[in-house]
Amino acid sequence: MTADQKQPWTEGNVRLFRAAMDALDDAIYLVDATTLSFIDVNEAGCRAQGRTREEVFALGPATILGITRDELHSTYAALIERSTGTEVLELLRPRPKGTQAWVELRRRALRLEEGWIIVTVVRDITERKEMQERLLQMAHYDSLTDLPNRALCYDRLNQALIQARRRSGSVALLFVDLDHFKTVNDTLGHSFGDQLLKQVSERLRQCVRGEDTVGRLGGDEFVIVLPALAEVRYAGLVARKAIDALAQPFTIDAHEVRISASIGIAVSPDAGDNVDALVKNADSAMFGAKQSGRNAFRFFSEPSAT
Repeated sequence: MTADQKQPWTEGNVRLFRAAMDALDDAIYLVDATTLSFIDVNEAGCRAQGRTREEVFALGPATILGITRDELHSTYAALIERSTGTEVLELLRPRPKGTQAWVELRRRALRLEEGWIIVTVVRDITERKEMQERLLQMAHYDSLTDLPNRALCYDRLNQALIQARRRSGSVALLFVDLDHFKTVNDTLGHSFGDQLLKQVSERLRQCVRGEDTVGRLGGDEFVIVLPALAEVRYAGLVARKAIDALAQPFTIDAHEVRISASIGIAVSPDAGDNVDALVKNADSAMFGAKQSGRNAFRFFSEPSAT
């Protein structure tokens, strides 16, 4: 039925709607745009509210949506004004038992002889949203530590560099490599090594601000991105904090193990103004820290860190 077709809204129409719509899984609501009251609701709509049809009618659409009648009237008035279009929204809505669900809400206005009615179709898309979240997690986060992976770290570093160029500011990249991690893996096994990497990631997280990024590139290589760097010395303070944190003993499966870390620091724009340059130079500085005896950090500088 198109928006300009007119049919009387009779009791027979209501029964026909209910028989057809009750067979659907999507929640469907018909609302009188003038009185702002329900004309009818299908069974799926009642189940979504955890109420009987009579209870849903008594509450009314404004209460169910959690808005005022004035807000509802404004929403419907805008919808009627563009009566040939369908409004599509994705919302996080409460479920009857206290949980929440993602829903896709499709709403449009239809003209009948008695006036305008608003038809709303609500579909639960929680599973789709959860799948999207899982895919996003797999694409951008390390499966072992839940830290941002290489792709996400480099993207955040790039965004930080763009912002820094606009403000004539600086960004620091810390390249963290665990010392003698291969020995731990070979001696105590890969499962032990994985548990150690998880604990390392937690300690590194505790060394930074909320706006900073700690990520894992792979193996025993981590990075820390410090955007909006107020002072270069702050990068050194974070590096020292990380080294001290990782120097504390780790306890895994009743075993105590000690490790250390070598950290290279590259600060834009002097050590590079793009992702590739900063990564290359931070890695070079880290190698310099290892050559100088490990368990230390070094800033990139030409030519001493190369």
